Amino acid sequence: MFEKAIAHETRLVNWTPATGWIKPEELARLNPKAQIPVLVDGEAAVYDSTIIFEYLDERVPKPALFPTGVAERARCRMLEDLGDKLLAPNLGVLVREVLLKPDASTRDAAAVAQTKAS
Repeated sequence: MFEKAIAHETRLVNWTPATGWIKPEELARLNPKAQIPVLVDGEAAVYDSTIIFEYLDERVPKPALFPTGVAERARCRMLEDLGDKLLAPNLGVLVREVLLKPDASTRDAAAVAQTKAS
């Protein structure tokens, strides 16, 4: 939104180590997966960061977020998919075991070690 200079209202979702995400009740109505982010644009509710990215690039073409060449756009999509498929699951383990458990003695050391190795 900032990159394309689109006027918008940001609604932050509260998060604390003790409670995790405190999601607004309307989130499940906007996104059946009840995950963030969600973009509401008039009647359209668009979820998933990748889909939001593509939606914004189609809705407001300039400046383009994707590269102009077909191969470059495919590479961009593959890198994003790599992040979703390989990095995000590991990040979830590390958030759960390190960020949410500041006391190292309460962590699943095997899960952390396996995640670091992968």
